[in-house]
Amino acid sequence: MKKISVIVPCYNVESYIDRLVDSLVNQTIGVDALELIFVDDASTDHTYEKLCAWEKGYSDSILVIHSETNSRQGGARNIGLSYASADYIGFVDSDDWVDITMYEKLYSKAQETDADVVGCLFQREDSTGKIYYRAAVNETMNQIMWRDPYGDQGLGMSGGIWCKLYRRDMIVEHEIYFPEGLAYEDNYWSTLLSYYVKSYYIIPEVLYHYFVNECSTVVARNSDRHMDRLQVELLKLEELKRRGLYGSNQAWIEFGFLRYFYINSLHLFFTRYDTLPYDTICWMQRKVCELVPAWEENPYLDGLNWIEQFFLKTAKMKLTQKEFEEIAAGYRADAALAENM
Repeated sequence: MKKISVIVPCYNVESYIDRLVDSLVNQTIGVDALELIFVDDASTDHTYEKLCAWEKGYSDSILVIHSETNSRQGGARNIGLSYASADYIGFVDSDDWVDITMYEKLYSKAQETDADVVGCLFQREDSTGKIYYRAAVNETMNQIMWRDPYGDQGLGMSGGIWCKLYRRDMIVEHEIYFPEGLAYEDNYWSTLLSYYVKSYYIIPEVLYHYFVNECSTVVARNSDRHMDRLQVELLKLEELKRRGLYGSNQAWIEFGFLRYFYINSLHLFFTRYDTLPYDTICWMQRKVCELVPAWEENPYLDGLNWIEQFFLKTAKMKLTQKEFEEIAAGYRADAALAENM
């Protein structure tokens, strides 16, 4: 029986995939303890051929699945979940890589604490080794965190979905899957999961290496894929209501919607678009007022910084495209402030 199933969605990553697989098969926990599931999401380069070569060399630990149609990372991860059989599940993005001790340390801590989720720290870096961001150690780490069963919030889990181990039976029991065909699918999955996680542990070590890829969706300029985040937030809100999680959690859920659907999307539009998608911003304003009509009374708004509060106030302002462009220009001018969003 394998200890960990690692799911890797792959699309046109022939230049990076060897680096990742090498870091996985050399894990100190032992490759025999791992079920490495690579889902080729209809790649058009030589990614699939490279994966098949690795599978031949590690047939007891590597499973390669080829999809004829591209369903993006969410669909590929769902396929991987349907094959995963180990007690714990991890996700890795195909252009990243991991420290060779990562899964041994995560698994050991999961066994020691019996936590539903165990995570580590990560850093963003490019192919030259330049580090753009390194997650910082704080006082909540190296101790188990419990969700308050009577609270109104999900258990917040810092970092992405890829620097963690998750208890598989929790995912299966609550049918926590990814939206397909959309970017920003992990925003949906992480929030949904947070309402079912009872305990979380963070190891205060950088063990995951997030590759800063200028061709990736999240850093691309003027990409239509950035619009997916809006659809993801609408799907998330609908699903939380469908699952009966909205009731006592309403204020916190609506706060999250305001932040991710409107505030963070404005930040993205201001920093990643040469010409603002003004019609989309106007539609966002209408959606906020339609779905959260009493948003100004939300008790969590005090936790926003001043620029976030200003962004949110624009939801009720009738601003022209020129006025929004001027706000965006001022925001971009203060690069340090934009980095802290």
